[in-house]
Amino acid sequence: MQNKYDLLYSHIKSNKLIYLLGVLSVALCNVAQVYFARGMGYVVDFFNKGSLPDIFNQVSEKEQFFYLFLSLVLARVALFFGRFGWRLTLGRQSHKIAGVLKNKLWFHSRYFSNEDLVDEYPKGVLMNLANSDVNQSKFIFGFTLIGIIDVVFLTLFTLFSMLLINVKLTLVSLFVLMATPIAIRKLSQLEMQRYETAQKYLSSFNDLASQSVSTIKLQKLGRLSEFWYRKLVEASEDYRQKRLSAQLTSLKYIPYMSTASIMSYLVLFTLGIYQFNNDLITVGEFVAMQGLIFLLQDPLMELGYVISDWRKSATSLNRLFTNFTNDKVDFLLQDTGYEVKDSRPVFEVTDLNFSYGETPIFKDLNLSVYKGERIGIKGRIGTGKSTLLNILSGLERGFEGSCLLGGYDFSRYSHNYLRELIAIV
Repeated sequence: MQNKYDLLYSHIKSNKLIYLLGVLSVALCNVAQVYFARGMGYVVDFFNKGSLPDIFNQVSEKEQFFYLFLSLVLARVALFFGRFGWRLTLGRQSHKIAGVLKNKLWFHSRYFSNEDLVDEYPKGVLMNLANSDVNQSKFIFGFTLIGIIDVVFLTLFTLFSMLLINVKLTLVSLFVLMATPIAIRKLSQLEMQRYETAQKYLSSFNDLASQSVSTIKLQKLGRLSEFWYRKLVEASEDYRQKRLSAQLTSLKYIPYMSTASIMSYLVLFTLGIYQFNNDLITVGEFVAMQGLIFLLQDPLMELGYVISDWRKSATSLNRLFTNFTNDKVDFLLQDTGYEVKDSRPVFEVTDLNFSYGETPIFKDLNLSVYKGERIGIKGRIGTGKSTLLNILSGLERGFEGSCLLGGYDFSRYSHNYLRELIAIV
């Protein structure tokens, strides 16, 4: 059975080389960042006549300085090209998939029945899906994946480098940070609930705005403009409050992550000084540990935003997937059929009957329209003018009697052909 992540899996599979290059680019950045922090410790030990790795001890003192300096420069160059690489590969996928999702939304929604387009997918809902949900869900295909890869690799490389320097200092620092994932998990659940509530309300608000625009003439005639104005202002304020609640929840990641990082640094600083005073680590190793613990804050800070973006993107992707997998498609709209012949009347309506519930609109209506003729339809509001136009254009089919286009029932024609042939303004 398909699920929302099948879209992600299939896209990655079809662009696996791009994604592989992107992963390697992120990994290159992480290695460069970790080495630069560790390399600064080597520089401090060099000036303090401390011990260096064997690869530096095999050359003279001047050459040691040159190679240390060169390695730091190369680390910065690698960082530059790594960042350029993941932006060109993984980052680009977020923009590419947006077009794919919008096309998929259009190609699927155009075959929904008229009833579903009124009840389940009105204009406001489709507008929200095509804009807000597409713009959020696209990140899971690119920038959110960059964050996940960065969190994993940078954390592993940093911890490995710290363990090589001093196991005790590393374990103590990690112990202080253990409470962070628990806080993030609870916060992300709350944020997802509030974001989903805001997105659902936005669909309703978009639909309300669409209704307001489409009934602008009626509002002027009935002097209802003030009513609609108040209604839209109240609805926009409700959405603002719901969206603000979700955003404020997201901002809580900053104090949560910062507090844990500061506590970890204070513990490391205190214990590090003790170990340095007892000749358990060199001054260069102490400096390197400080740099690495600051570096470890990046993935920890990023972790909160990654989880937040993933859950919000997954929520939007799920809303899109519900549309893509909606099987209530009017299959008559997908069929191929005949073309209209000039020798027959364009429209032939015979004994047409239509009602909304128990309210009759037409009864035994008969009408013929030939090529070149123009007809006018007049009547009071609610007497069925728009309904008749929907029937004559093939959009409304819940009627009794016969309505032929070019001598054939609308079921004989393809949806694409009807839309090219008939225009409603």
